[in-house]
Formats: sequence, structure tokens, C-alpha cells
Amino acid sequence: MSQLSNSLTVNEKEELYKQIIEHSFEPTIIHSGKIILYLNKAAEDFLDAHRNELIGNSTLAFFKEDKKKEISDRIERVHNNQQAPGRFEEFLIKTDGSLVEVELTCAPVEFGNKRAIQTVFRDITQYKLTESQLSEVRHEIYEIATAIVPVSDGVSIIPLGGRIDSVRVDQLLDTIPLKLKDSDLDYLIIDFSGIYKLDEVVVGFLFNINDIIRLLGIHPVFTGIRPELARKAVQIGKDLTEMHTVGTVKQAIQKINKT
Repeated sequence: MSQLSNSLTVNEKEELYKQIIEHSFEPTIIHSGKIILYLNKAAEDFLDAHRNELIGNSTLAFFKEDKKKEISDRIERVHNNQQAPGRFEEFLIKTDGSLVEVELTCAPVEFGNKRAIQTVFRDITQYKLTESQLSEVRHEIYEIATAIVPVSDGVSIIPLGGRIDSVRVDQLLDTIPLKLKDSDLDYLIIDFSGIYKLDEVVVGFLFNINDIIRLLGIHPVFTGIRPELARKAVQIGKDLTEMHTVGTVKQAIQKINKT
């Protein structure tokens, strides 16, 4: 391949490169000095414009005004090999003025006798929409899973189950205080027996929710605290002795009723 490349003229090299990317299904633009030198058929179709209308124009024309400086700097760094080729996400302005979210991959190339950059972009609008929908569904599931169940006058329970990760912690710390704000509770039992993974995130949540509930004037009672969670708390320097912990929900209710 290198011997073939060395035997080709500049124009022949350029034409060969065009033929290679022309048949790619990925929209691809070749640009140098932020000027478009060539784009393939897939890019024409994606941008909804003929290549003759785009070749010779600035690559920055496809980006929002407040992003042009950032994109220009990124192009310079890739062109000067100060930044390794990589992927990033941005909004692209199509020729009809519509915005589309894309993932761009930029890499330095040689186009004819010029140092240039090959930019390949992929439409991620549907992916982002799906991601957003999944996030909404997850939030709704978490809402349902964070039910505050009345046990008796002034006493309710939150049975936690599944896995508590950082996303769910944020949701719990937002949701629980809102649900308790107008309640007339004296005690809130939070049962951890259904949590199957006990780690630093769970320990952090345990202490945070304890402080929040106390600030609301409610007595928190924690049940289902397994030995491994207590050990994890000790390992990271947390003291469980100041918390009101009981083995089971039944024991917690019996103890509350005696007070």
C-alpha cells in the first residue's frame, strides 16, 4: 500500500481518498483550515444539501454561534496533534436551519498534499430521546418504589429494595423530604433488608437521610441493617451508634408502641 501511495500523484491520492470515503455509510467531511474540502454522499444526504453548495464553506457554519470558538479550538488542537482524535457530542445546524444532536469523531489525515481533518458524525437524536425516556421511566419506578406506607397513627415505613446507586440516592433524598413535608409523623421506619448491595453509597445515604428526617422533626428508625453494612460504615469512619437501629420492622413497631 505504501509503495502504491508513493507512486501516485497528489491528484491521484486525493481521488483515491475520495473514492474510499464516498462509499461509507457514515456522513464524512474532509476539511483543512476550517474550510470544507470534500464531503461524501452520506454527508450530503444528512445535511440535505449538494456538495457543491458546501465545499469551500467554513466548517464552523454548522455550529451555534456560542459554540464556534470551542469547536475552532478543538479543530486546531487535532490539526496540530496536540489533542488525540476522539469523540464528542454537539448540536449540528443543518442547511434547513434545524438542529440535530450528533456524535463527532475527528482525526488528522492527509488529503492530497494537505494536512486535513476527517470528521465523521452520527445522529444520536433518537438515542438521546430513548435515554431521556428511560430516565423518566426509571424515575417513575423509583417514585413507586419509594412508597411511604402508614403503619399506625404517627408511624409510617419506607421499605427499600433492590439496588441503591448514586442516581437513586439523589432521587430518594429529593423525594422523601417532599413526601414527609406535610405529614403528621412521629416515627419513620426505613427498612434496608431488601437492599442487596451494601456499599459506601448506601452508607452515605443512611447518614444523609437520618439527618434530613431529624431536621423535619421526625424520629427515624432503621431496620434490616445487616452486619456487612455496619462493617462498611466503620471502615469509612462512620459511627452507627447514634442512630436508632432495630433488627426487624416488627421489633421496631413493638418498641415504638411501648414508648
